[in-house]
Amino acid sequence: MRIAFLLCVACLAANLDAQVNLLQPNSDSAVANSGGNTRAISPADFDEDGDVDIYLSNFGEDNVLFVNHGNGTFDALPTEVSLTDGGYTFHSAWGDMDGDGDLDLATANGHVVNNGLFRNLRPPAGVATPQFAKMSASVVCNDAGESYATAWGDMDGDGDQDLLFANQLEPTFFYDNQGSGNFVKVTTGALVTDNGPSRDLCLGDLDGDGDLEIALANSNDLENFLYFNQGGVQGGVEGVFSAMTGDPIATETTKTFAVSMADFDGDGDLDFFACNRKGQLNTLYTNDGSGSFTLAGSQHPAQDAGDSYHAAWSDMEGDGDLDLFVANKEEPNFFYVNNGGSLQRVAMSGSGDSRHAAFADLNNDDVMSVIVANTSGENNTVYDNAASPWEDLGLAYQPMVNTPDPRLSGAGNLKPNTLVTLFAQDMPASGLVTLVAGLVRIDLPFRGGVLVPAPDLVVPGFVSDASGSFEAGFLLPHNVPMGTDFYLQGWATEPLSPTGLVSTNGLQATSN
Repeated sequence: MRIAFLLCVACLAANLDAQVNLLQPNSDSAVANSGGNTRAISPADFDEDGDVDIYLSNFGEDNVLFVNHGNGTFDALPTEVSLTDGGYTFHSAWGDMDGDGDLDLATANGHVVNNGLFRNLRPPAGVATPQFAKMSASVVCNDAGESYATAWGDMDGDGDQDLLFANQLEPTFFYDNQGSGNFVKVTTGALVTDNGPSRDLCLGDLDGDGDLEIALANSNDLENFLYFNQGGVQGGVEGVFSAMTGDPIATETTKTFAVSMADFDGDGDLDFFACNRKGQLNTLYTNDGSGSFTLAGSQHPAQDAGDSYHAAWSDMEGDGDLDLFVANKEEPNFFYVNNGGSLQRVAMSGSGDSRHAAFADLNNDDVMSVIVANTSGENNTVYDNAASPWEDLGLAYQPMVNTPDPRLSGAGNLKPNTLVTLFAQDMPASGLVTLVAGLVRIDLPFRGGVLVPAPDLVVPGFVSDASGSFEAGFLLPHNVPMGTDFYLQGWATEPLSPTGLVSTNGLQATSN
């Protein structure tokens, strides 16, 4: 087995351009096989049993609620309890409208069908079938139009969940929760009077003052809307909104169908991503912490054009940073692995009519999967996550002042006959790198640093790129036993170092 391991690691030198395929399609999933005209995926533990259930928003057919059995297998609920409201649903969102601790549901409907609001009745002990009641008398259910998206959030800081709908043909619907799910429609202010062809919305604290801002995606080459909550640093009333002007994200004129907020660069504030259609470049903006934005044009997501409908963020690799999935219409979807704030695109095959994507831990293994909503008669897609946690052992060696420590990370599920990929960053630019691999950890002082693995195999010949990064892959042999620990570390020449060398952290991984 030791020889087989050493041979597989030696293959690294011949596979510098290999890319890890973190996403493995799961065609057996009931969620995937239910597709046809799904417009949105809404994961949530609505029945409070500790696993993630899935609600499918379907257009022109019944919506479907799938209950998770706890191991990633699903069954659809009977139609009388599966919230089949609408028939023309573009999106849905879970939120606790009445403060009772369970999740209720809002549905955004098109074709002049009233939007939906459903209270989770939390069935009594001994009753297994979930129960929901449609709140037909609520003001929320009295509005009809072309609602493309909905979101819950405490917009006014009073401790309950308010509700918003983004509309294509009329201003945004904003319902102020008065407590216990009693809503009043807000009718004054720019948020509910500005009229744009809005296709999506998202909420987040963009200026770090503790209240929620609102972004709206506008299509037809019109500017997107961004509204700042006037509480907090604005010094006004929380829950009152003012439109941003002059900032790049509020002046860009694109065919935007989706907007999202995420701290992709790990600096503690929310950045902004817009999905654009009809061959326009998608756009990624970095936040300076106060809610002012700069186009991150050198990042890969801002260099890709297509027909993008939606984006979702999550830590797929378990390495502490957020990866990005973009759903595209009639072309391959985009997937970007985040390597410490640098988003690298990973090739994906196939082209469908994808309209939405969501991340969820489907089988309670603390690893995220991706569910993609497809239309035009296509099944949905469930991608299992091939990543396996790699333990960062630390002990990187970088003697220069104000220079980040080199970092080595890995991805791959560490099963026999599967691809494993190593990523290194913050190495010397265009430097010579040697990979050290072993089956034992020794932590031996070496040239100013610490040699973590026993040098069972020393593989020179890697070269980092101009940014100090490299990527390498190998196939794990078929005969590596489950539970085998192995250790990896990268060493690089560095003329500025007193010892002429720097090293990455050590990595430990266990085959499964």
